[in-house]
Amino acid sequence: MSAGIAAGSCTLTQAGAVTDIPLGRKCSVIYTFNTKASDAANLAIPYAVALNGAVQPEYEDKPLSLGSDRKIKLKVAPGSKVALYLNSDAHPGYRTQPVYAVQIGSRDVEVLITERLGRGNTETAVLGPPTCIEEANGRRFDKYDTTLTGDIWMKISHRYTREEANELMPADAAPITRAAVLSIFSPLPSPTLDITFPTSQEKPAHTISLTFHEQQSVNANTSYCPLLQEVLTRTHPLCYLALITEARAAGITKLRVTSAWRPSFGSIVHRAGLGLDVDYVESGGTQLSIARRALSDGSKQSGENVTQEEKQLFDEMKKKQAELSSKKAVAAKCAKAAENSPADASLAEKSRAAAEDAKVAANAANKAKDAWKDTVDRADPALMKSLRTRLSARPDVHQILDPWYMDFDTQDKRPAVPNEHCPGVEKAHSNHLHITIKEPRIL
Repeated sequence: MSAGIAAGSCTLTQAGAVTDIPLGRKCSVIYTFNTKASDAANLAIPYAVALNGAVQPEYEDKPLSLGSDRKIKLKVAPGSKVALYLNSDAHPGYRTQPVYAVQIGSRDVEVLITERLGRGNTETAVLGPPTCIEEANGRRFDKYDTTLTGDIWMKISHRYTREEANELMPADAAPITRAAVLSIFSPLPSPTLDITFPTSQEKPAHTISLTFHEQQSVNANTSYCPLLQEVLTRTHPLCYLALITEARAAGITKLRVTSAWRPSFGSIVHRAGLGLDVDYVESGGTQLSIARRALSDGSKQSGENVTQEEKQLFDEMKKKQAELSSKKAVAAKCAKAAENSPADASLAEKSRAAAEDAKVAANAANKAKDAWKDTVDRADPALMKSLRTRLSARPDVHQILDPWYMDFDTQDKRPAVPNEHCPGVEKAHSNHLHITIKEPRIL
């Protein structure tokens, strides 16, 4: 040991020399996630950190979620072993799949985890040997590069057993509905589940036919992930309970589910198994395709669930919104010029006039939006409205998003807002109803 240094331990360098680790020194460990490959740069992946096999106290009751910096940072003693629990496996009751474990030596550690799409990826979330990086200031650290594939998403996504599904459902769940949900976790023998409710004092006999479609994103990004055995069973049981219960109450006889748990695509809600997508419902003589793509299609004057009147009002609203944006930009530019030259009366007048133009444009945009919103409310299909209203009232439902209305928090008592089909999350929900279940121990 070098003179004058109190060492807690020592280790060998690659050259075979002994180097001291100062007593009490901590090593920095940083995990960085890059999920841009699936167009989800800020994916809020749930995580919990285990140190030497024990989950740290701050994650005891629930995981945290990745923030905008995409990093998990911690300080640990040399010789420690760090591992992560991710996604729905980070739930306090699961945590069976520790991943990206690293044994800390004498240097700081950085782990870059990059999402990779496609099939045939063989990575297993086990780190290979590091690269020792030396910076200009002499700092040296161990750098690991690894991947997050569809198969790894499978690994970190909890697969619910029939027994777990039964425990997660409330005691007052209707027996027939409970049995139907449990059959999904048995698993189902075919992608169609027929549920028959006998005549009761409140309702006549009723059969619901629930069909699950194969998901392209699953097949494109996993080696082997069959729908019935692996996809549906990675979706939270309360998703099915909510859908079947409220479908029965709304008198629906047929439903088609197009997406449940899925890896490598879309929001964390689906990847964590907390979401369901439905694109078709039927009741008696009413058949409803849950789609309104024509609304934002500039080449169409009308379309499925979009009348010519609504399309005209929608286009007028978008026109007025664009005019408002332009007027606001001019007003801001004029205001800045007047601020920089306070003695110039002409600039002050231009600024005043531009602000007035923006105010007029705002009033016009609001008027156009109100006119369009009125048609949305009048055209909202009764079957869709009934199902949405019932789902939104449930305490176990967190979000309802569909081509007509968007409600990002059904618990906040604020009404849903019309879906304006703007690029991004609104347009992504132009062709289905999305249900998010509330599960704070995951998200």
